[in-house]
Amino acid sequence: MFPTVAPPKNVSLNSLIAGFGLTLYWHMLGMPSGVVPVTQVNIDEASYKDSVNDSFTHYADQAMANSGGMPVGV
Repeated sequence: MFPTVAPPKNVSLNSLIAGFGLTLYWHMLGMPSGVVPVTQVNIDEASYKDSVNDSFTHYADQAMANSGGMPVGV
C-alpha cells in the first residue's frame, strides 16, 4: 500500500518513507490490511503535486511520471 504508483527502481525509497506511514500502524498492531485495485491512472493524472513541495513531493512526482495505465487501489 502506497500513496502513489509503485516507485521505479531509480527512486530512493528513503525519500518516500513518509508514504509507508499509511499502513505502518496497522502492521505494528498486527491488524490485517489489504489493497484492492479499483481503476487505473489516467494519463492526465500522472504527476504528484502538493503545497509542501518537500523531498517526498519531488520523488513522488518522479514515481508518478509515465504512470498512465498503472492500477490504483484502495
